Amino acid sequence: MNSKKGLLQLFAYIFLNILVSAATMLLVLILWNQAFPETVCVPCAEEVSVSEQTTQDTVNPAAAIPPLEQEVIQIEIIYGAGHLEDEQVIITRVGQGDLYLAGWFLVDDQDNRYEFPAQLVLKPGAKIQLNSRLGQDSAVELFWNASGALWQSGENARIYDPLGNLRAEYLVP
Repeated sequence: MNSKKGLLQLFAYIFLNILVSAATMLLVLILWNQAFPETVCVPCAEEVSVSEQTTQDTVNPAAAIPPLEQEVIQIEIIYGAGHLEDEQVIITRVGQGDLYLAGWFLVDDQDNRYEFPAQLVLKPGAKIQLNSRLGQDSAVELFWNASGALWQSGENARIYDPLGNLRAEYLVP
């Protein structure tokens, strides 16, 4: 009988521990979401078909391209140049409104080209991290999946819109 009571207390303790852990995680996620609202959006299927304009922009990316005189995107810095596992390009959305990156691409001086995911949308102030190494894309972290280091000191990184217009440039220090 004593062992049944001990076993019952153990199960009650484990259940209580799971319940407290789940409640704590939920609270942390709620507080995190309030402190750091989502600034990068990869639209869900429902969001893509919300309006005719969104569908039209997806079909014709040029329709959503901001004027050339308007700065819309910036290469903030390139870290770890020459080291595949460390290389990352930090890209920031500057200006107002959402920026649809369908058809946009980044190139280096050797014409290595990275095309941004077609459904990637940057909100004002959003930052994304483009890693040279292998990996799985997420909303804020992209992976070039290159087989070797891409960046070297003195090289230029350039971002072009779908029409081939230069929109951002950065000289690797």
